Amino acid sequence: MANERDIGGKSVACIRVFIVDQNTILREALKAILGPENDIEIAGEASNVDEALTGITSDNTDIILTSIYLPDQGLCRLLEFANSSARFIVFSLGRPKEARTLLFDLKVSGLLKMNAVMEDIKQAVRTVASGDIYIDPVISDALLDGNIEKKGVRLSNRQLQILKMICEGFTNKRISFELGISEDTVKTHVRSILKKLGAADRAQAVSKAYESAILK
Repeated sequence: MANERDIGGKSVACIRVFIVDQNTILREALKAILGPENDIEIAGEASNVDEALTGITSDNTDIILTSIYLPDQGLCRLLEFANSSARFIVFSLGRPKEARTLLFDLKVSGLLKMNAVMEDIKQAVRTVASGDIYIDPVISDALLDGNIEKKGVRLSNRQLQILKMICEGFTNKRISFELGISEDTVKTHVRSILKKLGAADRAQAVSKAYESAILK
């Protein structure tokens, strides 16, 4: 996130988002949602993959926001081309098989439902830009039903609750607020979850959680 904006005399690092979708109305809506945010900058847009391939560079893009339904295997072409530092957030219908392909085969960093609300879109961009994985709550519910024990990983009900919140991009502070427990208690649970899953960090925990818990 090299670009910065001057906000009230302070420099604010901007997350540079490049939008790729054939739907003009969707592109305009995404620009209207993300553009006014102080920490987000629209780096560019494209209506098809060929336009995107000429517009996206390692110097201008942190996040590529696109759809699984790009024609002519567009998403795969984008993934092959994009610089390694850019991370993908992909809109889909959220079918479990489709979501598994996106997460584990194509290694995207964020999943959003096609009808995602504004706040979820903003949160997805910020979560993925911070290095974590974001899964739309509706998609998360379809994938993670809490029965991780079938793969030999035993988590308490509280740990499962916190793990699901991590999968949805919640910070420790927000988890603390939502559950009415201290942030130190949340951190203790997170450390235990990482250890039980054999994960080095929260992003890897999300990946391992879905690998262990996808039953559909």
